[in-house]
Amino acid sequence: IQARVNSSRLPSKVLLKLNGIPSIIRMTNRVQLSKLADEIWIATGTDKVNDALGALFKNTSIKVYRGNNLDVLSRYAKIIKDTKADVVVRLTGDCPLIDHMIIDQAIQLLIDRKVDYVSNIIKRTYPDGQDVEVFTAEALLEANLKVDEDFSKEHVTTYIHGIHKKKYKFGNFKKVSLEHSADFSNLRWTLDEQKDHNFLDQIFSNLPEDVSWQNIISYLINNPLLQIKNNNIVSNEGAIDKDSTDYYRYDKSNKLFKRAIKTVPLGSQTFSKSHIQFPNGATPLFFDRAQGVNIIDPDGNHYIDYVLGLLPITLGYCDPDVDQAVIKQIMKGSIFSLPSILEMELSEKLVELIPSAEMVRFGKNGSDVTSAAVRLARAYTSRELIAVAGYHGWQDWYIGTTTRNYGVPKEVSNLTIKIEAFSIESLELAFYNNKGIACLIL
Repeated sequence: IQARVNSSRLPSKVLLKLNGIPSIIRMTNRVQLSKLADEIWIATGTDKVNDALGALFKNTSIKVYRGNNLDVLSRYAKIIKDTKADVVVRLTGDCPLIDHMIIDQAIQLLIDRKVDYVSNIIKRTYPDGQDVEVFTAEALLEANLKVDEDFSKEHVTTYIHGIHKKKYKFGNFKKVSLEHSADFSNLRWTLDEQKDHNFLDQIFSNLPEDVSWQNIISYLINNPLLQIKNNNIVSNEGAIDKDSTDYYRYDKSNKLFKRAIKTVPLGSQTFSKSHIQFPNGATPLFFDRAQGVNIIDPDGNHYIDYVLGLLPITLGYCDPDVDQAVIKQIMKGSIFSLPSILEMELSEKLVELIPSAEMVRFGKNGSDVTSAAVRLARAYTSRELIAVAGYHGWQDWYIGTTTRNYGVPKEVSNLTIKIEAFSIESLELAFYNNKGIACLIL
């Protein structure tokens, strides 16, 4: 099992607890159920941060080898030489739900078919997080001898399976693909982001540690809300070759922008989120997913989001309480042809919490709500002039006072007086020079 503590996307992920027990322990407990594997090794790097892995397995039957931090292939070669192994199973430490029956099935297939390599990643049909590769010691040692690309050294079996043969060296090996009769490759059970951790923690909190992968699927069928927790994450981001000439930090984001600009003005439905608001080439132009304050662009780059959707995301993205409530309502339906009980209950709560609120009318955005307030003020006072300071959306009565006033009749613009923000003198002057102001909107 190759593992490291210093993961960039989810720091110390192998040590994160799943229902109180570190993820890597959960994984080794499941691997130990294998009937065909003779020894379990943890192959990690020499960085001091990985000392924690060695400490976890002290005084256990599981052995820890520490080698080159980047050349993972050489770690496998060293373990093979030390153990004189004939057959090696390669697993990665971010698969705490790995199933021992799949491991044994792959080993047996390699023995029965007398091949050099068996895996379920050539054609994926098992859930992501059930990845198993089995190969002969001879194949791995040949790869270690002939590989010189950093990508292949990091991803170990590139030379053997030949999936990337258009770019990297590959050998001549007999291979067999382990495939299931049904395709479950859309399921994500790996540990690489916070959403994954939330999902896996729920699995280990509700099911036995040795639960089979088929029984996990049965559980998810009966608990669909849990299944969607992490199903929008792009799998295998760690396998992207960032040193190759076709990798660019914002490559996918830039391609999406070129596509969007053909049908969307500025490439964005909101001026404040458009490309002209950010430094060209130094930021992404799209985001793909988020959790809490962490947000990720289509290229897999991670950020802390201080903008928070232009400020309304006060609880962070994918807040579990909010998401569960929304999902629950979606399953009941929405936008009914008559009022829903929810809008009455929320109205009562707002009246209770806001001293000045006597009744409630909902609006879909700020421009509509401020326009309603202006119209109410004019109706109540029988006056037409409006005094404004600050930003109030894009309706004619406000936007006519800005440089983006094309299309606004002068008669409408003349009914709005713009005052200087934070200036009491400007406010006094406006009221002194103009009689019949219906309201001041700030």
